[in-house]
Amino acid sequence: MLSVIEGSRILVTGGTGSIGSEVVRRLIERGASHIVVLSRDDSKQFYMQQEFLGHNNVQWVIGDVRDRESLLRAFQRDIDHVVHAAALKHVLISEQNPTEAVKTNILGTQNVVDLARATGVKSVLMVSTDKAVNPTSTMGATKYVAEKLALDGNSLATRCACVRFGNVLGSRGSVIQQLCSTPKKEGGFGFQI
Repeated sequence: MLSVIEGSRILVTGGTGSIGSEVVRRLIERGASHIVVLSRDDSKQFYMQQEFLGHNNVQWVIGDVRDRESLLRAFQRDIDHVVHAAALKHVLISEQNPTEAVKTNILGTQNVVDLARATGVKSVLMVSTDKAVNPTSTMGATKYVAEKLALDGNSLATRCACVRFGNVLGSRGSVIQQLCSTPKKEGGFGFQI
């Protein structure tokens, strides 16, 4: 995989999220020639830009995978590979907002795959979840469909694959993070790790 990364131009959707930002760090370490970070959160982009001062090979694009026009701006950088980490990942939030989960996780993934194929991207790696296995929630169901769309995007020119994560230790919204940051209440308990 290192040989694929070295010298490549890589787009990371959801690049300021828990997984996306770590992907960006690892791509820098492994010699990507250019990294485009797509995110719709300007505050997270601001703080990440401060972290990566001096890395002239990182470019920042405010955009949303749900909006093909803003997504296309990110693809107009001669992208070789895409790591698609943009998602609504919280089970409860997706249950409360199923239309938004469909727009981001399903339609957003279709947009990424379509534009990757249209612009000659070599590969798309979609970040999914263990909740896509026999889904029982809106989030799991939308990620399951997103996986199918990503895999359906395979062609001779563009290879598409998915990777499933479980509960990532310390990521925003993870069970472990919530337990670690729960304030101790009268008669209650808090966890420290």
